[in-house]
Amino acid sequence: MEPPFPHSHQDGRPNTTPRQVPNVSAAAAISQQMPNIAVETDRILQAQQHQIQQQYLQQHYLQQQQLQQQRRLREEQRLLEEQLAKEQAKRLLWQQQQQRETY
Repeated sequence: MEPPFPHSHQDGRPNTTPRQVPNVSAAAAISQQMPNIAVETDRILQAQQHQIQQQYLQQHYLQQQQLQQQRRLREEQRLLEEQLAKEQAKRLLWQQQQQRETY
């Protein structure tokens, strides 16, 4: 490694201007921050994963609610159609009896 003040003058006087070296303290600070960055990144990813899981559970819950509601509505419709068929059968019998009584 070169000395911090390399001799660059032609007469041999030392150059008092330090040569440009990478900022070691900045690199050290960045490397010290890496664990913090990794921890923060992990925390963010876990939060996002939790949010996705919550959305999935909510969507699944809503789908189950919709399926139950559809089943209830189909059953209600079936019962109403059954009741309507009985009412129509009664009415038809009543009309037939009325026709017999008038003849």
